[in-house]
Amino acid sequence: MRLSVVVAASVTIGAVIFSLPSGTQAVSPFVQSIKDWGNGMKSIIIEDRTTHLGADPSTAKTPPPPETSLDDILQLQEEEALNTPSYELSSHLLRPVLVTEEIAREGFMGDFLLSKAIPERFNKVKFELVLDTENPVNPDDYYESTQMRVQYTSEGKSIEDEIIQFDYVYVMPGEKIEGAMLRDMSTVKLADGSEALMYIGPPYNSFQWMMGSNNMSLFGTLSEEEMTAIANDFQEQKFPGSTRR
Repeated sequence: MRLSVVVAASVTIGAVIFSLPSGTQAVSPFVQSIKDWGNGMKSIIIEDRTTHLGADPSTAKTPPPPETSLDDILQLQEEEALNTPSYELSSHLLRPVLVTEEIAREGFMGDFLLSKAIPERFNKVKFELVLDTENPVNPDDYYESTQMRVQYTSEGKSIEDEIIQFDYVYVMPGEKIEGAMLRDMSTVKLADGSEALMYIGPPYNSFQWMMGSNNMSLFGTLSEEEMTAIANDFQEQKFPGSTRR
């Protein structure tokens, strides 16, 4: 499934800048924005301005990314059941690899946090790191990865009936990334004052936001209230006290 964010070469910014959790605005190098492509299509863009790499993004010639629907995601899911997904990044062929929680915690380069607000009906969890198994990106650390996937399911239920999938992407210094573009996404204000993008299906609901150095996305069989509660829990863990009124 490719609801996880896609690395973008450079994107013209014509967006509304997200607010950050209180107390972090003056020190955070991260800029988060919403790009409105028109016709109801929106995507999330995150940039780490610790360093400035490459040309001025205002001169970018990259066209808008292709529109993605949740029906497309379901079709991809069926295809991936037959063929493990992979994609190229420079000279590396990357694919999600099933790992233990301990390995995921040690290998993921971003903030490793798990939500404490997962509904009780989701009682099974698995972890994946996106790796080049033949030619590791970091030869000295096989499991080092900028992308992690955490998937929750319910015992005795199919993933079509009950699923939560989180995709974590660590934003490297100077990097700019863009989330999947979907129609009819709305902007949601989180309890700490930051903002997120939300899509209400069918078939699945989706939520995208930023947590520290991570670009976060989730989709699944969750209600609007459950997704918002999960995102607020992540933000409270990352920025303690920021969600308190």
